[in-house]
Amino acid sequence: MTNGSETLVLRVSLNNVEPEVWRVIEVAPGTLGDLHGAIVGAMGWEESHLHSFLVDEKWYSTVYDRLETIGEDEETMTIGEALPEVGSSITWLYDWGDGWEHTVTVEDKGTMQPGIVYPVLYDGARACPPEDCGGAFIYMEILRMLDDPSYRPEVVDRDEIMNWLDPDFDPDVFHFTRARWHMRNPHPHESL
Repeated sequence: MTNGSETLVLRVSLNNVEPEVWRVIEVAPGTLGDLHGAIVGAMGWEESHLHSFLVDEKWYSTVYDRLETIGEDEETMTIGEALPEVGSSITWLYDWGDGWEHTVTVEDKGTMQPGIVYPVLYDGARACPPEDCGGAFIYMEILRMLDDPSYRPEVVDRDEIMNWLDPDFDPDVFHFTRARWHMRNPHPHESL
């Protein structure tokens, strides 16, 4: 990658969660594997689950020695091929069990600038849901429990969830500095 190479400014939105959890990042040329590292860090996920991309109705994921790959190897698809123009979007799925679906959309194009370390985190809102909380529906129940101490959901045990939840978790707070650091220092891929 050299200065002057094309970059993409992307909006990453977590689907099926209200209020919206989102980030705006700028990425240099690379593969979908590189994009995964930027997204997982910016969103605040812990890199403890499998992921995949859906591009033009075709799945791409990491290839592991001891697991069957879902779709094609994500290292064979570049970010620019997956997201060729402003307005293009793809789906990034994190944690196949909880099914955290994200929409990744090109907001703008740019060029690599000297002295800038890519990827760049520009903005975002709200905390990423806690890892392993059960997916969007259960997370929405957690938000309701946090908002209303008297709420007793039918699908989960309130006391169990509240004891499991980090007492410092605040769904309204986006830790920009922490997310920027994690985005530039992604967790290494586990060899599953």
